[in-house]
Amino acid sequence: MLDQFAATLTSVWAADLYWAFAIAALAGLVLGFTGFGGALVMMPLMAILYGPVTALGLMGISTFLASLPIGLRAARETNWPEVGPMIVALMVAVPIGMIFLFYFDPIIIKRVIGVSVISATIILYFGWIYRGPRNPVMGAISGGLCGWLTGFSGIGGPPAVVYILASGDTAAVQRSGIVMISVTVMGALLASLIWNDVLSPEIVVRGILITPIQVIGAKVGEKLFYLAPDHLFRRMSLWTLMFAGISVMVA
Repeated sequence: MLDQFAATLTSVWAADLYWAFAIAALAGLVLGFTGFGGALVMMPLMAILYGPVTALGLMGISTFLASLPIGLRAARETNWPEVGPMIVALMVAVPIGMIFLFYFDPIIIKRVIGVSVISATIILYFGWIYRGPRNPVMGAISGGLCGWLTGFSGIGGPPAVVYILASGDTAAVQRSGIVMISVTVMGALLASLIWNDVLSPEIVVRGILITPIQVIGAKVGEKLFYLAPDHLFRRMSLWTLMFAGISVMVA
């Protein structure tokens, strides 16, 4: 088994891996600060580098592992009566969304990813929030949409984020809920990838290699959440997301 790992490592250690390291570091930085934005950065840029299916596998491995330490801390502050129905729905919806991934043209998927990222950036920029009813059914709908989009395109955070940000909870509690959604949806995505036998040895080795980079980036981003001026880092994050969306649209 070690010989197979060594052979796979040799095959994947190419110039593109250094670009993957840079993407993982940037995704970790945004993930640590926002609690959810890592996928918005990683998926479109990795899709340009490796294609959407491989990008989904890499994101499933590294983003889930990078999210776990943040999630363990966030669990204590999460509003579980509101977030719980969202989590149940998204876990059901992720495998359904993945079915579409295997039957749609990769170019179409890239366009969906690009539009999703740009739309999410515009929503965050203008501070639009959901102002409709709040109950378990609406929570499940937002969570289900989040899960379906994640399974299909790797980018499903915006529906759940917009719904959570509309609550009357404090910023810390809102961020904790967003973090728990991110951790759970990445875990469901990873489980679906394993179930559908998507994770080739090359994807697993690349995922293992980029995970520490993303973990470090997430720790730095989390520190910046408490230390950096909110408006400055928010502006940087939005420009990063917009760049990622436009890049995948024109690639």
